[in-house]
Amino acid sequence: MYTYYTYILIYIYINIYIYPFITMLGYSSFGTGMTLWIGKTLVQKNAKQLKTEADFRFSLVRMRENSESIAFYGGEALEMREIKARLAKTIDNYYR
Repeated sequence: MYTYYTYILIYIYINIYIYPFITMLGYSSFGTGMTLWIGKTLVQKNAKQLKTEADFRFSLVRMRENSESIAFYGGEALEMREIKARLAKTIDNYYR
C-alpha cells in the first residue's frame, strides 16, 4: 500500500516534469509543421527549376546536333529566339 509520502513524491514528479514535456512536445510539433509547410513549396519550386534547366539544355543539344540543317535552311534567327526564350524562362524561375 502506498504511503502518504509516496503520493507526495508522485505529485511532485508529475508537476515538475509535465511542463517541460508539454513545452518540448509543442516546440517539436511547431517545428515539424513549419518544416512541412515551407518544404512543400520549396520542393515544387526546385522541380520547376530542374524542368526549365533541362528544357534549356535540351534546346542547346538539339541546336548543336542539327547545326548543319539549321544553317542550310537559314533557321539561325528562329533557333536563337527559342534558346533565348528558354534561357529567360530559366532565369525568371530562378529569381522567383
